[in-house]
Amino acid sequence: ISLMRLSKPINFTRKGFSLPLTNIRYMSQESSLSEVLSAELQEEIQNDEINQEFLDIKSQISKNFKITEEDGSGIVKLHSINSSEDIEIVFDCQDEVQDESDMHDMYEEEEGYDEDEEEAIGGIGIKFHVTINKKNSNDKLVFYCTAGQNITIENTQYLPAGKTIEDTNIYHGPVFDKLSDDLRESMLAYLADRNIDEDMSFFILSYSENKEQ
Repeated sequence: ISLMRLSKPINFTRKGFSLPLTNIRYMSQESSLSEVLSAELQEEIQNDEINQEFLDIKSQISKNFKITEEDGSGIVKLHSINSSEDIEIVFDCQDEVQDESDMHDMYEEEEGYDEDEEEAIGGIGIKFHVTINKKNSNDKLVFYCTAGQNITIENTQYLPAGKTIEDTNIYHGPVFDKLSDDLRESMLAYLADRNIDEDMSFFILSYSENKEQ
């Protein structure tokens, strides 16, 4: 067979034949492309799962609250539906804080403390406030909170009729951590009875993340 009639060049090595360098490069590029496409596909699948979780929690929250946004800002408001009270929840998608909702327990439990878990416990939280008032009263009760792994109450405030949270001369109430355990648990239960619980926390975090994308 004449070498001139071969359609593709063959490289000779001491051990015999080898593939041309151009073919090796092509196979390498093809393998890299396959890995990139596979990674992109996995990311899309994960994003779809995350988006579905967000849509599910949004649908659940919408059963009890009407969700509205302020145009041109990251402020989101939720208003109660079919409730004997007027409940308003307000948060800014960009108002992020360090979530230390579980840090107190970690420091209290000195035995078994694992430094490697410290970063996993703390995360990003979103600040929000809840205003509650009976429909037959103009007085309001305000809870200043953080949505993180759990709902964290920072402090509470009582607003007499005609006053708003913008009034700087109004007493903001005691620091939540300074209250007794029983009182703190009662306040968290008070909010949970009004559907302001871990599901609400997850919604606020998910909504903020989707809003920023």
